Amino acid sequence: MNPMQLNPQVFAAKKYLFDVLKERYEKNEDVIERLAAALVTQKDLQAFGQLVLDIYETGYLKSLNEQKEILQRAGVKVNVVAERKETAPPPQTIFKK
Repeated sequence: MNPMQLNPQVFAAKKYLFDVLKERYEKNEDVIERLAAALVTQKDLQAFGQLVLDIYETGYLKSLNEQKEILQRAGVKVNVVAERKETAPPPQTIFKK
């Protein structure tokens, strides 16, 4: 039987990682399949997603800090700020509130 039929978290994890990895997904598919099969509950899937985000953020911040140090040694002051996002209007719906 297909593991996705038994465990719907497999499909969700694979889709999530496909969206994150894009063209790098295929070379990692075997390990992704095995990891995804271990995600049994929705809570497991959420924790896995948080792990991926934490890894990404850690790498991003490490790279950012390394580049800031290089530029500071060259005499360039760097200040990185988060982009301001406009508040989105409420979604349109056919249902009355």
